[in-house]
Amino acid sequence: MEQSKKSLSAIRPPKLSGRRRAVELVKDLLIVLLACSAVYLAARSQLHTGLVPWFERILGTQDTQQSSPMELSQMTDLVQPARAAVCLGVGKNGEISRYGAQYNDALTQRLSSAMSGLVGEGLASAQTPAPISRAQWEEALCAPGIYLDYQGAVPLSSLCQWLNEGADNTVLTASARHIVLADLGDDTAVLCYKDAVQGMYYACKTTVSCQGYFSSSLEPYTDNGARFAFELDQEDYADVGGDMMILGTSTQPAVYQVSTPLDLNEDRSRDDLQQALLFRTQDYQVPGMWVAREEDTLRMSADGRVTYEAGSGSRYSVERDGDGSMDVTDLLEVTHRLATDALNVWCGVASTARLTLSSVTQLEDGSWQVRYHYSLNGIALLFSDGGDAAVFEANDGRITGFTLRLRCYEDTGEHTPILREQQAAAALDALSQGEELELMLSYEDTGGDKVQAAWIAR
Repeated sequence: MEQSKKSLSAIRPPKLSGRRRAVELVKDLLIVLLACSAVYLAARSQLHTGLVPWFERILGTQDTQQSSPMELSQMTDLVQPARAAVCLGVGKNGEISRYGAQYNDALTQRLSSAMSGLVGEGLASAQTPAPISRAQWEEALCAPGIYLDYQGAVPLSSLCQWLNEGADNTVLTASARHIVLADLGDDTAVLCYKDAVQGMYYACKTTVSCQGYFSSSLEPYTDNGARFAFELDQEDYADVGGDMMILGTSTQPAVYQVSTPLDLNEDRSRDDLQQALLFRTQDYQVPGMWVAREEDTLRMSADGRVTYEAGSGSRYSVERDGDGSMDVTDLLEVTHRLATDALNVWCGVASTARLTLSSVTQLEDGSWQVRYHYSLNGIALLFSDGGDAAVFEANDGRITGFTLRLRCYEDTGEHTPILREQQAAAALDALSQGEELELMLSYEDTGGDKVQAAWIAR
């Protein structure tokens, strides 16, 4: 037993003196302090690459709304058509039968959502586009099928990914506002679109079978009088763009009150707006605005104008494709999320106005520009000075700058009586001097306290 005790004591560590224990404790404290310092410095230097949001998630202090992937509702806003139609073809009476929805977000979204599976399959399986004539485009609009108008130029590759859980189709390199998936008499449907840049029409063969699910998806709909301008009396609509859709009933758009719920004089309000844009820093006031500055700069004005200028870092990173070029789909998701989050903070609730993609363009220097406009119940809102609701610039895998024009619109319950399309077209005829223009219903924001809809030509 004594031998066992000796052997056990032999493997015990030697006892440390009080002085030695103090030295070891100081060493341990220094190691901990150095580790914390390293984490802090890394967080500061990598603020713009995403480490801080990651670190904050670990600590449980991050606002998860800002870091989560784009929610389905936000993605639907980004790609929701302003108008949609299902054509049943020519009926027994020799007349076109078509169901259309416009100037009503709920109806349009219901119709486009019901057809999203077919449209997604059409985009995913689309073969190499071939140019078609205007007459062939009109033939597709009159054939059994689906028509969607996105009110802006949407990259078809991105639309394909959103409707197919990320699956891409590399032959779709164009952007389009109008697309049609139609049964033109073959076994499979044809995807047609109008190139938003060139103005030319294209058609792609698809694997969507015209029998079965495609035809059965169209059957529940009945004619509600929706027609395109080219199908109507050309004496009345000669100078109107032929793709204008006209319903059999009149519309009385709502009147909206402009409000400014967020008071930037309050520290909490500015903090909330900063956090929506992933800023966490002390701001300071200069005449007409507040400035938050780190390596980059955020400026916030009481009238809702918010501008951002990047520094050397990458606060808002954008993914790259395999060849190193900008991932346009991710660019759209990042920019739309930033603008929507800021707008919802500004309005205090989910905004009545929907941020809709106007265009995404690669500039001559290789950088990208993304533009958004507001839409109120499917009707585009334009600013009288020609500005946008949001403009983003991006280059080299990051957002380099943006300008937001945050505005809140509340339905007053009032409605605006407007001219029917035929009367508006007659007024356009007197102004167009033979030039074909697009006649569209639009809200105009002049900076006043109310907006109401009216016909405009462009």
